[in-house]
Amino acid sequence: MFQAQILTANGTANGSDVFGPWMPRGGDNIVCTVEIISMSGSSPTGLLVEVWTKAKSDTGDGTGPATNTGSTTSFGSTSSPGRYSATYLGMNELVRYKFKPGTTDGKWAMFRMLPPSWFDSVRP
Repeated sequence: MFQAQILTANGTANGSDVFGPWMPRGGDNIVCTVEIISMSGSSPTGLLVEVWTKAKSDTGDGTGPATNTGSTTSFGSTSSPGRYSATYLGMNELVRYKFKPGTTDGKWAMFRMLPPSWFDSVRP
């Protein structure tokens, strides 16, 4: 989806959170993967990702964060680089990510989102 972004924490609880752009859904369900390439310092900031969704006719930020099949609302890591994935079911017409760095001022994470995998629910 995009390559090598750096997100820096500003020392507040939600002040550094960033929404990605809306994308049309490609199926009922989505498998999302974030690759955290690098983190700053010996106490890394980490990065958590949320999935938000809404109908085209809705206004505002959308409904979220969605709960993934692991029964959590975010995926990623606060401690080490690597690839992290999560599956979300029942997406609306539009989907986007919310990126949440840690709260330690000046700490950063370099990351990229891999293209999502979409799939439809089985209907008998």
